[in-house]
Formats: sequence, structure tokens, C-alpha cells
Amino acid sequence: MGTNDMYMLYDVMVGLCHHTFRFSRGRKRHIIEQKQMFAAVARLYGAKCTDIAGFLCLKSHATVIHAVKVANGYMDVYPEFKRQFNDIVSEFEFRKAVGLLVR
Repeated sequence: MGTNDMYMLYDVMVGLCHHTFRFSRGRKRHIIEQKQMFAAVARLYGAKCTDIAGFLCLKSHATVIHAVKVANGYMDVYPEFKRQFNDIVSEFEFRKAVGLLVR
């Protein structure tokens, strides 16, 4: 997963969640959950932890590893979180496929 794919994924998530979270430094739950979701989806598509940390302005790759573990735990417990994850994945795959057809 390259930088352009990360920008596309971020655009998908902002469109579905209706708020930005990339440069946010707060500890509000909705911001942290979106960063965790972004990290989980990006890791699903093979992005490196250091690249994700740099994109989201996180302190280190260890933060990304922890975020992915927490997001996977949330998906086991909260069906709404899993539904949102699946919506993001399907929208990202759709946009990626359309982008390949356009080129």
C-alpha cells in the first residue's frame, strides 16, 4: 500500500465518518477509534507500521501495532464497529477498482 492508497483510504474514512482525524492530537474516543480503524484497514492491505505512523503523525510504529490489536478486539465485541470496518473496506476497494478502470 503506497502513499496514494493511504490518501484514498483517508478520504473514504472522512467521507463515511464526517470528521477529520489525521492531525488530531486529542484523546477523544471518536478520534482514537478512527485512527485505530485506519491502521487496521491499512495493515489489511499491507501497509508498513512505520508508514502508517508517519501518515497519521503518531509517535512510533508501536502505536500502530497496539491500535490494530485494539481495533481487532473491538470488531469481536461491537458489531457496529465491524459493520463500519466492512463499509470502509468495500468503499476503498470500489474506489481502487474504479481508479484502475479510469487509468
